[in-house]
Amino acid sequence: MEKYMNTEKYQEHLNTIAKQYYRDCLVVVRPTLEMSLEDVQREAGFVMRSNHIGNDYPSNQAFVNSVENAEFVLYDRTTNVDTNYYPWLLKRSYESAQIAETLTNQLSPFFKADKKFPDLLAFLPTELQGAKTPAHLHYLSQKMLHPETLTFSEWLLKHEEIVTDIVNVLARSHQIFNRQVDAEGRAIKKYGVNPINPGEKVIDVAKCLRDAVVFGDQKPLEGSFIHRNEINVYLCMAIEAAKPENQREINGETWGYVLHGSGPDMIRYIKNAMDELVSMHESVIESGIKIPKKIYFGIIPTADLKIALPQIHQLEIDELVDSIKLLHQTKREKHEASSGAESRLHALNVRLRQLLHETVLSDIDLNTGFSTHSSHYDALELGPITLPQQLKSMSFEYLRSWNNHLLQIKNGLRNYAN
Repeated sequence: MEKYMNTEKYQEHLNTIAKQYYRDCLVVVRPTLEMSLEDVQREAGFVMRSNHIGNDYPSNQAFVNSVENAEFVLYDRTTNVDTNYYPWLLKRSYESAQIAETLTNQLSPFFKADKKFPDLLAFLPTELQGAKTPAHLHYLSQKMLHPETLTFSEWLLKHEEIVTDIVNVLARSHQIFNRQVDAEGRAIKKYGVNPINPGEKVIDVAKCLRDAVVFGDQKPLEGSFIHRNEINVYLCMAIEAAKPENQREINGETWGYVLHGSGPDMIRYIKNAMDELVSMHESVIESGIKIPKKIYFGIIPTADLKIALPQIHQLEIDELVDSIKLLHQTKREKHEASSGAESRLHALNVRLRQLLHETVLSDIDLNTGFSTHSSHYDALELGPITLPQQLKSMSFEYLRSWNNHLLQIKNGLRNYAN
């Protein structure tokens, strides 16, 4: 099986990337397919996993449980139009229950509790039974599993001074805001001239959203503006790049070196934002704000960590990984004309298909971007969601092909005796 790169090899890899770029000021954004979890653990400073507020995915939980410096930052600007994390539902034991009454385009921090909400709380740990709203519940439940979890608004407030400075600079040449909040907490599309003191406006909204999610204090700041997602991405990369622990010497220059765990949507989206991110960075550097002129922003494709289940199912996962390892070994033996290899391959394929169809592993959806087989609410009862140790040394590119390999076995689309 493929092993992780050592530090020297990875430094050489970064130097090769750096030599492709000659501009004095730039941002390089790319998926870190060549890295493994062990690489991330060894190479990274703080790693943000930018989840939405709602029901978390097993792959995200497994990622943060596997990397010491990784932590959740819950994005608190989504509405009920965004169905990635279903913030109006409570997903537990493979079932869903509605916990919120929502208006069209209402921001998730302002969802009102459904009439069933108090009854459903009674079945959750006592620490969660005081939750005031759906968003408050989702936040408290993640904090139970990962005490260092922040909302995105808390993260902004933690860096209030530099956030204000950057936003004020960007407002001179970029559109900062694209939504306005009404009295019901709905975000209505609205473009136009940036308001006076845009940095201050960003901080005011952050305080309002922080209070709504962290304390359940739902008081929409009517008339306030929500800034664009491209601004969020730039703030994440630039502010983290300014920290000494997130800087690296690459090909003789100091780079900001930021790793960020993300899902498929952000990886696709950010490719279309590249030119604007570089333009933003040039504006900020020209202003004199102390950020490295060059930033490497590595997007970790956490959705590839599909083979993740609560700890109670560790035996099934271990058998799957051991069977795949033995399958690779036996295929090599067959090519070497080893006696009995073909019959052993057939038996292994049969067992793998049984595991993927007849055990809890059948709940893992290998065919979509995210598998939703266990929410973080399941982890509250069944133990942390984990990955097999052997998978932590595989690159994400190898894991992706490994997942496709399992899907083909499950569907019976290929004769793996060949």
